[in-house]
Order: sequence, then C-alpha cells, then structure tokens
Amino acid sequence: MFRKAFYISLYVFFFLSFAVYCASVHLAWDPPSSGEVDGYRIYYGTEEGSHPTRVDVGTDTEYIISGLENTRVYYFVARAYNTYGESEDSNEVSWCYNCFAEDVNQDGEVNVSDMQLVVNTILGLSSSNRADVNGDSIVTSSDVQTVVNRIIS
Repeated sequence: MFRKAFYISLYVFFFLSFAVYCASVHLAWDPPSSGEVDGYRIYYGTEEGSHPTRVDVGTDTEYIISGLENTRVYYFVARAYNTYGESEDSNEVSWCYNCFAEDVNQDGEVNVSDMQLVVNTILGLSSSNRADVNGDSIVTSSDVQTVVNRIIS
C-alpha cells in the first residue's frame, strides 16, 4: 500500500504548438515530500475526471505530451509509483490549445448556446465551471457580455 502522505501537485507549466493539427503541452509537478519514488505516470483524457491514456515518464518531474488536437480540452493527473504501488491522483489540470474562453460548452464554436449556458448558470438552472469566461471568479452579466462581444466580432 502506498503512503497517504504521498502527494503530487501537477502544473500546466508551458505549452508549445508544432503544426496546425498538433499541439503539445509541457507538464511539471513537484515530487512528494516523503516516500520513495521509482517513477511517475501521467494520465490524461478529454473528459473531466476521466484519464484513460497513460504515459510512464520515468523519474523526471516534467514531461512534454505531443500529438494533442487543437481546440480540444485535455485533463491531466500525475501519479508517483514505487514497488508498493501507485499514489492517488494529483490535482487535475486542464489545458486546451487555441480554445476560446467564450466557448463555454466546448463545441469548437462561440455561439448563442454558450451565451445560454452562462445565463443558465447565473439563474442557477445549470452549473458550469467554464461560465466564468472573464476570469473574475464570479459568473455575472459581464460574462454574458463577453460571450456576446465574441459572437458579434
């Protein structure tokens, strides 16, 4: 059994793009403060909380994952491992190359559906952590206006 104190913080540290259809993300994480580590694995996928793809990165505390699709949101976690097993997931981070914050429903377009999702979040009819498009930590009419401005531009 792996020690519970074994915790990794994962950061989207830097990104690069290499071609129109291919993007890369540079991930970095802090090693755990205690416990023996034989290596790290990065898990990722395109749905929040689901990480079906696994990459063993050895003992490095940073790694570049390439071949990612533009305008698709990816979710990443890291785990440390040793002969006793694997740690719990690190904090999850998301990353998207060439995405617009205003594309709230992540369909690749900024349109009235995105505006409606922001309005529904304000009214309490739905919940979306992406509805705060202006990044001020609260969903208000200014977020609706930001989406509208993007639609008409």
